[in-house]
Amino acid sequence: MLTTMFGVWGYRLQAMGCGHCDDPVARHDEKRVVKSVGHSHTLPKDTANVTIIQAYLRLLAERVGERLRRYGKAGSTVSLYVRYADFTGAGRQHRVGEPMTSGLHIYRSAVCLLRQYMPLRKKVRSLGISISALTPASGGQGFLLERCGREERLMDVVDRINRRYGASTLKPGSVLTAERFGVKERCGLIGTYLLDPKG
Repeated sequence: MLTTMFGVWGYRLQAMGCGHCDDPVARHDEKRVVKSVGHSHTLPKDTANVTIIQAYLRLLAERVGERLRRYGKAGSTVSLYVRYADFTGAGRQHRVGEPMTSGLHIYRSAVCLLRQYMPLRKKVRSLGISISALTPASGGQGFLLERCGREERLMDVVDRINRRYGASTLKPGSVLTAERFGVKERCGLIGTYLLDPKG
């Protein structure tokens, strides 16, 4: 039952429930080493609509990007996990050239991975994006291209506003499609939108 609901994690959950766990016991004040950052959600209802799926991916990518920046990390391996309506699932990953923290860049890599699932033969139930192969973020080093500098300053401003006024106070306009599909009610999202003509 657990593997049907949670995939390969079902075996681990069963072992933990029976008191079998090989993880070392950590001190309460010990800092955890972040090895990957991910975010996943179950859709409000199963769908094969690619526009809705892509809008949902954009929302997940923004969440992952914000957490990477909060941890002071950048990642160069993007993983996408798709779970279907029949509870089967599959994952794919892609390594990029430069470590990234931008939700837009994470989203673009996730969409490239999504294309490998096309055409969809079943409705999608849930999606997950994670970033691994983490390194320390650039931390204000000089930029070769002014555009990269502007993008990092914009992300910094958006992060500060969202920390002050609540998660997703500012977010890409492209997530409107996901919100109309019901993600707003499911995740409790509120806020205004950044204009995002390129998706």
